Amino acid sequence: MGTAGITGVLLLTAFFLGAADQPDPDYMTEVKTECHFTNGTERVRFLYRDFYNKEEFVYFDSDIGKFIAKTELGKLDADTLNQQEDTLNYYKSQVPTVCVPNYDIWHSVTADRRVVPSGKISVMASVDDLYQYKHTIICNVFGFYPSGIEVKWFRNEQEQTTQVGYSGPHSDGDWTFQFWVSLETDIERGDVFTCEVHHASLKDPLQVRWKPDASDSAKSKMVTGIVGFVLGGIFIAVGLVLYLKSRKAALRVPTNEHFIPQ
Repeated sequence: MGTAGITGVLLLTAFFLGAADQPDPDYMTEVKTECHFTNGTERVRFLYRDFYNKEEFVYFDSDIGKFIAKTELGKLDADTLNQQEDTLNYYKSQVPTVCVPNYDIWHSVTADRRVVPSGKISVMASVDDLYQYKHTIICNVFGFYPSGIEVKWFRNEQEQTTQVGYSGPHSDGDWTFQFWVSLETDIERGDVFTCEVHHASLKDPLQVRWKPDASDSAKSKMVTGIVGFVLGGIFIAVGLVLYLKSRKAALRVPTNEHFIPQ
């Protein structure tokens, strides 16, 4: 074999080795089966849905009784499957054999499930003086199910509708949700802020109250004042005892001293 032939073999080998080193592209197929209920099991609809790279291309609808293509890719599958009587009968049977028998189980852990919310109020304060600047008060409601919820702010029993911000319900990943509502407001002494929560799990609204005078900062200042007062009292008491002892000792000094004449 000549030099040109060897070089050609080497180049061809290198090409195939390089191609083998290239990672294969990722492809994802996904199947979803769904049962849709209206008025309990009065009307039940079953869907079988096929996805390719997150795009649905064909699905079966029990209301129609056949497969429907959603993209060009799904046309061939739909045409082929719709000619298979056994396949169509199988998917039609999912309504009486799968959806209806499992309705009570699914309903008990979804629509009938209730978890009572908890609430906590916190203040985004950048300074110690709560009464000098506007602050953002946040009511965090958490640990509830289902996700539908209504939260209101009250200041001294008056509902606040301005300067109020909401977050959408966020899943905590454990079949519960959390939700927060903020209120931007100035704060005056004696104010009482109430976060009122309305939820399907509650017979009566949940009310979480916050009094600025009873906040951590106010409590800290109160504790500091009390500690200072107590320590001051202790120092005064100790000083008084020492003074009385020294005075008592001075009173014991004899007054009839004898002096030796010079």
